Amino acid sequence: MKYPLKVPYFFIIFALNSLNMLLQIHSWRVMAYLNNSFSFLITKPEKVPDSIKFDKELFFNFLAGLIDSDGSINLVCGNRLTSRIVIYLTDIKLLKDIKKQLQKFDYNPFIFERKKESKIHFGKKVMYELIIDRKKEVKLLLQQIPFRHQEKIEKANLILKLKGDLLVKKWKKLSQKIKQDVIRYKLLASKNKKF
Repeated sequence: MKYPLKVPYFFIIFALNSLNMLLQIHSWRVMAYLNNSFSFLITKPEKVPDSIKFDKELFFNFLAGLIDSDGSINLVCGNRLTSRIVIYLTDIKLLKDIKKQLQKFDYNPFIFERKKESKIHFGKKVMYELIIDRKKEVKLLLQQIPFRHQEKIEKANLILKLKGDLLVKKWKKLSQKIKQDVIRYKLLASKNKKF
C-alpha cells in the first residue's frame, strides 16, 4: 500500500474581480497514491447513492459532508433577516437528485445557475446552487444535519439559538473570527514554505 504524499506545489493567481480590485488567490495541490480499495474515494457520485436514499439519517450524513465541503450557511440581512443553506456544484444531475430526495422529506429547495462573472466562481464549468431558504425548513434541516466542520457547527448553532439583532451581532463577530483565522492560516502557510 502506498501512503498519501503531499507534493510541494503552491501557486498564486492574480485576477481582477467585477469591481476591478486585484485578488490574490492561493492554491495548493495535494497528490495521493491510493490502493484500489480506495476507489470509492476517487469516483464522484452522479446521484445520491441508492444505499442511503431511503434512510433519512444516512442521507443527512451524506448532506452534512456535502455542505461541509461544498456548501455554506448564510445569513442575509435585507428587508428581513433570512438564513439559508446552499450547496455549490457543477454537477446538475447530482443537485437535482439531492433536490428530489429533500422533497421526499418535505423540504422545498430550488436550483439556481450561478453566473460566470460571480466573484466566487472561477471555473470553466457552469456552477449551480441548491438553496433552502424557508425559515422553518432551514431550522429543521440545521437540527438534523450532523456537521463536522467547526464553522458550519457554529453558524448552525447561532441560527438555531438566536434571532434578530443579537443574531446579527453574534454572526458578525463569528465572521470576524473566521476572517482572522484565514489570515492566521495564510501567515502560517507562508512561514512554512520550503520551496
